[in-house]
Amino acid sequence: MEEKNTPSTIIKIFSFIAAFILWIYISTIYNPIKTVIIANVPVEIKNSEGLKEVSLILMPKQTFKVNITIKGNANIIYGIKPSNFKLEVDLSKYAIRKGDTKIPVEIIEAPKDVTILKESGIWVDIDVDNLAKKSLPIDVELSGEPRSGVVFGQTKVTPSEITLTGPESYVNQVKNLSISCTYENFQEQDSLQLPIEALDANGNRVTEISLSQAFATVELPYNNIKNVPVNIKTLGVVGEDIIIKSIEADIQSVDISASDDVLANISSIDTEAIDLATINSNKTIETKLVIPNNVELISATKGAKVKITVQKIISKSINLNIALKNLGSQLKGDLSEVKANVVVKGVENIINELSADNFNCYVDCKDLVEGEYELKVNVSVNKSASIVAVNPENVKVTISK
Repeated sequence: MEEKNTPSTIIKIFSFIAAFILWIYISTIYNPIKTVIIANVPVEIKNSEGLKEVSLILMPKQTFKVNITIKGNANIIYGIKPSNFKLEVDLSKYAIRKGDTKIPVEIIEAPKDVTILKESGIWVDIDVDNLAKKSLPIDVELSGEPRSGVVFGQTKVTPSEITLTGPESYVNQVKNLSISCTYENFQEQDSLQLPIEALDANGNRVTEISLSQAFATVELPYNNIKNVPVNIKTLGVVGEDIIIKSIEADIQSVDISASDDVLANISSIDTEAIDLATINSNKTIETKLVIPNNVELISATKGAKVKITVQKIISKSINLNIALKNLGSQLKGDLSEVKANVVVKGVENIINELSADNFNCYVDCKDLVEGEYELKVNVSVNKSASIVAVNPENVKVTISK
């Protein structure tokens, strides 16, 4: 039996050897071993938050990628992509310092049937800075034109300041925190949530830092405007020899602003009281306006010039002929005194213009018959003046035919 199977076994062995040699030949010629570089393989940085415990932080805008050299059959390696690898750097394993540092990369996952060539290892560069922190107030940049008929108050920001954190080199660039808005933003409401911007000395945005909060509440209160007359307030009285001809202010009305309920109860704005007892001639007095609490004066002027025009009161004595009035046509009368001295009082310019023609001085003889009578001397004047005294007040009248 053994002798019969020997030729067959030998044939099989030679066939296997031939097939193996043929496979090696085909693989060598048609599927050779190749070495290629896979570029831009991403590296995952782990435990970067741990840098904050030692007051460090990764610089922003870094791309962590490496090139990997692999070796393998052509039909395998030519189909490999960067996404076929998983690479990591665990920062918690290293003592990191400020500046550029090369860190070895760990290969977590890689394609099978390829060899990764690492003559000098795979390294990735990381840039680290000191972790900095500072607090700054928030400024509001308000632009545009406020709408007519209202007055805006002071802006209020909540919170008034916030903290910014990040790489020291970027934190030091930030000179102020700003919120930009316009009056139009507050057409419908007086409180808005608006974004905060970190700006450098040239007004450029610094985006490489973190803010403790990205938005702040900006309040811009406003009140309506109302035009009200100015009321000149006085106290006391002028002296007996003075009368007030006119009191006028150089402003007739002012614009004020307040809440609607306050404005509803204001019909005028008073001046400070002027003491008339101190007025003895024409005078212009500068006086302040009395602005109620919770009311803002919008007009540019804060006071009024009050012009007071006065007239002096004087007295004058004048001699008048006494006439007989209503004496019967058949009668005649004789007066014990034919003249009366009359004292009149009034405004200076009127009194100075008075003459005898402006007076009517007489005794009334109506219904009197012959005889002697003591009659009152009547005096009237056709100007704005007062009769102060008449001398004599009475005269004797003798009536005869």
